[in-house]
Amino acid sequence: MSAASDSAAPAPPNPRALPPGFRPGWGRLALYGVGAALALVLYTRFGTDSESPGGSSSVLAWFASQWDSDDFANNWIMLLVSAAVVWTQRRRLAEADVRPDWRGALVVAAALAVHVAGYRAQLPRLSLGSVAGVAWGLALAVWGPGVARALLFPVCYALLCFVGSMLVELTMPLRLMASGLAC
Repeated sequence: MSAASDSAAPAPPNPRALPPGFRPGWGRLALYGVGAALALVLYTRFGTDSESPGGSSSVLAWFASQWDSDDFANNWIMLLVSAAVVWTQRRRLAEADVRPDWRGALVVAAALAVHVAGYRAQLPRLSLGSVAGVAWGLALAVWGPGVARALLFPVCYALLCFVGSMLVELTMPLRLMASGLAC
């Protein structure tokens, strides 16, 4: 053996690299993107009429306006944490078995039904809760249970960001009772 062949030894595998032969599946990614874009149009065009900033009917604009409140000013950080968790699980997502599941379409349909109910009842928090259901259901429908399992925690954490403000309303009587007892 020559000295040149000794120096050409294979490099140790990079644990952060994607698996060999991994193809991102641009078609599936495009399908997810189209579904998400259609849902985004639905949420921005037919969102809410209650407390809309500047008369916008977007439930997402209503959600962003809630960040002006001291109680919800940190909600955007929860979305960043969810995105960071997805980023840290990118290898697990890449290695997951891809088997589209029709039950994902049922989850998306149920989430959109919740949005319609929230729109009709003018309960924007209910509509926001359906955003997480649509995101998770699309992942289940396009990539299957393996990817959906990996995305369950980040989506549920984002759901807490969307509907966590309801907890303030539910706990307000407890706050008033505690302050009354303290006085």
